[in-house]
Amino acid sequence: DRDRENEYSENSAAKIVFGTTVSVTGKNVKAENNTAIITGEGTFIVTGASDNGVLMVQAKETDKMQIVFDNLTLTASNGPAVYIKCADKVFITLKGESTLTGGESYVDDETTLDGALFSKEDLTINGEGTLNVIGKKHGVVSKDDLVLVGCTLNVKSENVCLNGKDAVKISGGTYNLNAGSDGIRSDNTEESDRGFIHIEDGAFK
Repeated sequence: DRDRENEYSENSAAKIVFGTTVSVTGKNVKAENNTAIITGEGTFIVTGASDNGVLMVQAKETDKMQIVFDNLTLTASNGPAVYIKCADKVFITLKGESTLTGGESYVDDETTLDGALFSKEDLTINGEGTLNVIGKKHGVVSKDDLVLVGCTLNVKSENVCLNGKDAVKISGGTYNLNAGSDGIRSDNTEESDRGFIHIEDGAFK
């Protein structure tokens, strides 16, 4: 049920604006060079454009947060444009049309960051907006569950478009996937109840 909720309060949300530099206002967020870092729970509205920007989540393992992409354009020179390094679960809500372009992969804490949108944690994408993703290797990657609800995703990748290691769960939405290998993949072979794809509804090309 929480995966389907895409409403938020703009007045109480923290703001992140990408441009020539990145500016932040509100709690649990800071800026370092061209990187905006979310450090705790809350709602965060992210907007603007950068050809060398990164959005990172580095919170506690018990923290949940909602991140609103509001007509956001991010291009990373190395690794993910959006990197969810530590949290309990992240909900990304789409407003308007946003575009993420990943750079060349690199290794962080023995993990290869090889997706334009890369999450080590459970990741849900919902909302009525559109997200365009261009990956040098993969498009959207979650090392846990990847849940997609009612959104529009246009993904072009040299390898996999949508990769949820433990599971990929989809309920509604429109998905245009241009993959070098698999359009959708779940590849946990270590646990018998994981590594599955469940599609409830949606339009796929």
